[in-house]
Amino acid sequence: MKNIPLGLYSCVVAALVWMGSCGGVAVVLQNQLLFFKHKTGNLLLSVVILTTSLGMTLVGVGLAIAGLMQADGKKVLAELGLFFNGLFLLGVLGLLVRAL
Repeated sequence: MKNIPLGLYSCVVAALVWMGSCGGVAVVLQNQLLFFKHKTGNLLLSVVILTTSLGMTLVGVGLAIAGLMQADGKKVLAELGLFFNGLFLLGVLGLLVRAL
């Protein structure tokens, strides 16, 4: 039995989200260390990264659920994609709750 392609796509989306978010956080932290006069650029970059990551994560969760609903094939990658995309969503939710 082969892996379900939707599960593979979900894992790829999760990897892109995690790498992009870590890179974005590094850029924001680097800009804060340089003491730029305009701090609104950091906020705008943070909002863009968060919004894009959340959108991609929701797509990844949808792909993983669609992969789990297919009858044939291995579902390991779909389960991993759902886990890592869900973990990212829970992490963002935790950050939002802590910020409030």
